[in-house]
Amino acid sequence: MLNVRVMETGEELLIPEVEPIESAQLFKSISDQVWAQRNPDSPLSFTRSLSVISPIEARDQINEAVGEIDEHFLIASDDEAFELGTPYPDAEEVIVTKADLKAPNTAALETYNWDDRRDLRWIDRDGERTAVEFTDGHSDYKRELSAKLWFQKDKAQMSTSYTIHRDQARQGSTTKLYLGLWHSDFAETGYEGHQLVNAEMTEEQELRVLEVMQKMGGIVLDR
Repeated sequence: MLNVRVMETGEELLIPEVEPIESAQLFKSISDQVWAQRNPDSPLSFTRSLSVISPIEARDQINEAVGEIDEHFLIASDDEAFELGTPYPDAEEVIVTKADLKAPNTAALETYNWDDRRDLRWIDRDGERTAVEFTDGHSDYKRELSAKLWFQKDKAQMSTSYTIHRDQARQGSTTKLYLGLWHSDFAETGYEGHQLVNAEMTEEQELRVLEVMQKMGGIVLDR
């Protein structure tokens, strides 16, 4: 049980912790392992761990896992292109074919961590959405975990990211997978990449994606 205070009234309550499903537990364990490798003096909210399997092997294993969720997640095919628009007025449209994404030169895991900012939670109380703050020193986790691949084409650099978001208050539910594409032609515009595809996963589908991430990170866990 967690000790909380209702923000609006100051009333003290005890609320039950959300029981995590298996895929949420694996997500948190992998994120923890990647986060533990960061420089402790870094002020950044993310860290990166290079893949211990080759970029090509990582690509193939990712494709095998995500293709079962939605075929639009697949990269390295020959029959589709992503139209990214123009980085500035009068520029040519940037088009990336899936054939351009056949040969990644780097693979890595990235995790973002905002745990220290999560001292509030929304709960359902008598059918109403209610904001509460923790009073026992607890802080919810809020994380993002991505499998990333980098590519080079002529002078352009690109990366794809398969990303899962999770937070503690919703760790009892399934979640989505997102495919993003970053292209260096847009680097001066301050953008964070193009979101291309997203889909809700079953718990089994998330486990398969996470198992690939676990292999990429060389992460050994007791499960």
